[in-house]
Amino acid sequence: METFRFRKWDLSADPLATREAYAAIEIGWPEFCGCVHCKNFAHARPAVYPQEALDLFARLGIIPSLEQEVVPVEPVGADAYFYTGSFPLVGSLLSGPDFWKPNPGGGLMNDRAATEFLTEEFRMGFTNHLTRTPKPFRGKPVVQLEFGVEVPWLIPKRMPDPE
Repeated sequence: METFRFRKWDLSADPLATREAYAAIEIGWPEFCGCVHCKNFAHARPAVYPQEALDLFARLGIIPSLEQEVVPVEPVGADAYFYTGSFPLVGSLLSGPDFWKPNPGGGLMNDRAATEFLTEEFRMGFTNHLTRTPKPFRGKPVVQLEFGVEVPWLIPKRMPDPE
């Protein structure tokens, strides 16, 4: 394990073990799901991640085309959609705020103060509370990188109307 500092977090991570785990995963969540929202995310993916995030992914062993969760949250105006998503990595969160905090009514809730904006559209954080652990990561210490991003609607199929 190596120790990494990224903004307000200290992580213990094993980039080689993370790369090996990702090598055993065939497709990312958007391709697996295939819904209209995920098709849009996959189409926009080349512009979704800022360079600072891509540099961090490379250091940690994360493959950016293999998100293990992508969730469409809500429209942003008429031409974009806000998504959240996650990437597991072999390691642990040593210090810094956890993306998920206990909800007074039970369960967990997003702690917006535990995220960092890398750009106006892209924010991220880390958590020890895993939402999805793919088989290649099971049995290893895992921390999850969480992100939120506004993505332009790019595919020809019309964006769903807000409810």
